[in-house]
Amino acid sequence: MVLDDPHADGAQIGAPGTTYHRVAITSEYGSTVVISTTDGYYAGQGGHSAMVRFPGGFTAEIHDGTLR
Repeated sequence: MVLDDPHADGAQIGAPGTTYHRVAITSEYGSTVVISTTDGYYAGQGGHSAMVRFPGGFTAEIHDGTLR
């Protein structure tokens, strides 16, 4: 893990005035940044979400399926 910022500026993901949890990971397979929000703004109904970008530029949005 090269970065663990539990209070990253929400403006970086289009949510000014909020914060989100940003984690950057580097391994032998490549580097990725995980974005986690729990306030429902990004996840829709309030579950946990993550945006991941894989080597080559593929980006995926992952939800835990929890609706609140």
